[in-house]
Amino acid sequence: MERGDAASAWFPWAQVGLDAIDGLAAEVGLHRMAATEDCGRWFVELGRGEAAA
Repeated sequence: MERGDAASAWFPWAQVGLDAIDGLAAEVGLHRMAATEDCGRWFVELGRGEAAA
């Protein structure tokens, strides 16, 4: 996790499908800001700002 110049310690990765991320994020007050696919893997940015269209 990163915020500004601060970063948390590394943590074990978890796998969450793209179809499930929105619900999980909403449970902690976040929403999808962006989603990008690269070589069959999805990367999602979550945040509290304005949701991606």
